[in-house]
Amino acid sequence: MKALVLLVALFFAVNVAQAQKIYGFSGVAFGSLDLADHSVDTLFVMPSELTWDGFTRVAIDRYNGRYFYGGTLPGHSGRFHIIDLVDFTVSSFSDYPETMTYDCIGDRIIYEKSGTIKAIDLETMNSTILTEIPNAGASIFGDKRTYIPQTNQFFYMESIHDPESETYYLSIDVGTGEITCSEIVEYVDGVMYSPGFIVTNHQTGDVIGRRNGRFGFIDPCAGTISKLASISGYHSNLNYQLSVFNHKTNYYIVPFRSVHPGHPNQIAVIDVYANEVIEIFDQPWEGTMNLQQIYDKPTPPLISINDTLFVPKGLSYSWYRNDNFIETTSENYWVPKQSGKYRAEVEFREYTSMTNELTFNFMPPVAEINRSEITRVFPNPVSKIMTIEFPDTTVTSIRVIDSKGKVHFQLDKVAAFEIDIDMSVFPRGNYFIEIIKEDQTEVHSIIKQ
Repeated sequence: MKALVLLVALFFAVNVAQAQKIYGFSGVAFGSLDLADHSVDTLFVMPSELTWDGFTRVAIDRYNGRYFYGGTLPGHSGRFHIIDLVDFTVSSFSDYPETMTYDCIGDRIIYEKSGTIKAIDLETMNSTILTEIPNAGASIFGDKRTYIPQTNQFFYMESIHDPESETYYLSIDVGTGEITCSEIVEYVDGVMYSPGFIVTNHQTGDVIGRRNGRFGFIDPCAGTISKLASISGYHSNLNYQLSVFNHKTNYYIVPFRSVHPGHPNQIAVIDVYANEVIEIFDQPWEGTMNLQQIYDKPTPPLISINDTLFVPKGLSYSWYRNDNFIETTSENYWVPKQSGKYRAEVEFREYTSMTNELTFNFMPPVAEINRSEITRVFPNPVSKIMTIEFPDTTVTSIRVIDSKGKVHFQLDKVAAFEIDIDMSVFPRGNYFIEIIKEDQTEVHSIIKQ
């Protein structure tokens, strides 16, 4: 029996390790690199090679196995393509996202194009504008963008004319479109110290990047990056190769051009938290794999946004409070009714995982403190259906009003304890939910993303 248990454990460990694969393009092939044994696999072949335009328009849904590519893909129409990393089918669309990343909470592609920050809803494929960046200049080469789930922010670097051209760290709240941080990149010894090849640790929210062969942690709102160790033998970046972060090991993985003649193209595996280069090995594909993304199936983060709990988009969600099961839902959010320690078990396409534990302190609105029950409006932010729950049936009217005073929805003679309002067609922005009762009026604010 012990031998059987050991065999099962070994089989599970090997399969987990083999699940850590990096995907990208090499010549006419779309292929993978297995991080367990450094083996490679050709997944499909295109009629011709990709045409490079100097930018890196790729992103990954690392929870459900979707590789996103913006540009012309030989053999396929359209300029935005979703490669399924489970069955390797390709879906193509007319949208053309540029400097992009994947919002795992909202299931959206967030991207920048000519100073405009946009979002593509991957369920409807509708595109919306989040915000405009004043005096935006040219896009910057080197994979300088990422999504940070802990703060629900799109972080990237942009050249801005103000009036001189400077490179900025910019953080945008993807729920509201608000620019939360705007900071000029630091100068070191008179030279702009601009990192690239930026990734986010989804468990901690840490942003990691590198300038040439030296890696470190980026502080988006300070414009700085810590200067940790350097990669031995580093010469330069190679082609359109991208660095990735493996959540199973917490390793930052960097392909690079080496100074060693016999080993020109290599990959460094870095433990940023220990400030140590763990391994350097020769690149497969003769160093020609580009636009790397990793499908590492990480532990999903549980985050709180405006008193609503969110997890990455999956198939189903089982919610727990103080280790007691609450409910299984089909939506990736939960509105807590009590204080406690919350967790969620999320079913993704190829695996199921429990989130981190999050302590939530429930605080009813000030106007409701002395009431035994409260009106609840959720989720917040909302992208599609907004639900309003009432403690009684004394509501006489409901209005949804935007920040300019325009009424977008009105309902009179409410005779239910709960209603749903479809806000999918509402413009993005801040709204006020006016609830008129027999003896008072309540106003709730909500964000439409």
